[in-house]
Formats: sequence, C-alpha cells, structure tokens
Amino acid sequence: MVKRVVTSIITVVVLMGSLVACGGTDKYESGTGQQIASNVLDSESTADDSESPAANVETETSESTTCANLFKDREVMPAREYLLNLKQRGLEAYENSTYWYTDPNTGNTAINGPRAYWLWQVFYSDVSTSVPEPFKSVNVEDTDILWEDYVAFSQAVCDAEIGVSTRRQTQILFDKLFEYRTDWPGHASKWEPFPYIETGAE
Repeated sequence: MVKRVVTSIITVVVLMGSLVACGGTDKYESGTGQQIASNVLDSESTADDSESPAANVETETSESTTCANLFKDREVMPAREYLLNLKQRGLEAYENSTYWYTDPNTGNTAINGPRAYWLWQVFYSDVSTSVPEPFKSVNVEDTDILWEDYVAFSQAVCDAEIGVSTRRQTQILFDKLFEYRTDWPGHASKWEPFPYIETGAE
C-alpha cells in the first residue's frame, strides 16, 4: 500500500515537472518568435525607408553668377590691347590730381580725392563692356599677366557688383595683376580689412 502511494507521488511529481518544463519552453519560444518578428519588421521598415523618395532628395546648387552671365554683350578685344588699356585707365585714376594740394612753402603734396570711387568706375566700365581674347600669358610692360589672374580680377568686379564681395578686393587684385606697388608694406593686400562702424545719419 505504502509502495503504491509512493509510486503515485513520484508519478505526479514527474508530470508536474514536465508541465513546468513545457510551459517554460513555450514562453521562451514565444519570446523568440516575437523577437524574430520584430527583426523582420525592422528590416522591412529600413528597406522601405531606403526606397522612399525622401531618401533620394538631392540638394540643388545654384550656378554662380559669372561675368559672362552678368554682362552678355561684351566686346571681345585682343588680349594685349585690352590689358594695356585697363592698366592705363587704372593708373590714371590712381594719379588723378583733381583734389591734390601742394603746400607753396614746403612743396609737400597732400594726395586727396575719391580714389577708390574712380578706380571702381574704371573697373566696372571695363569689365562690363569688354573682355580679352583667351590667353595663357601676356607680357605687358615687363609684367607677365596670367589668364587665371585676370579671371580672378574680373570675377571680383562682378561679385562686388552683385554684393557678394567688396570693391576693396577688386582694387587689391588689380594691383596684383599689374604688380602695382604690391611690394609696399602698407599695401592693402598685406592687411586685414578693418570693420566699419555705424555712426548714425550722415
């Protein structure tokens, strides 16, 4: 009798252990299934995102405003003639003595006048109405002028005209183009531009 009871108890314990084991396995497999399903959804979501139009949007860049676009009806001139004319007119603006004053006692001369304004008039008039034939290098009064240096100068004029650069830069590049006083320590190319201060109404 006792032996039969013990056998029954052992049988019950074994059955309960089997149920617990099965229940744990179901729980584990269920969790794995959820994880697998989640991974599949994530994979599909990633694939959908990569194929969406938003993923392939390209940023459009506007074409820079070149002198050719800004001034379409310019006269093409022989390179050396063009450069000689530009240099002559620029130096005339530098040496414009309209507002100079010479002290009668000492002979010293005060160089006055809106030189930057006169130079800008020369640069703008030149670049907006004419252009040299393409060249690699042209010798102008013992100075070798390179095409890329001329392009830098002319583009600076166009940039200043549309407000993305300064007229100061055009003067610096003109001086460099013709090597005009660029060896002077006080030349603008050797100094950072100082900030302008608003002082109110003129």
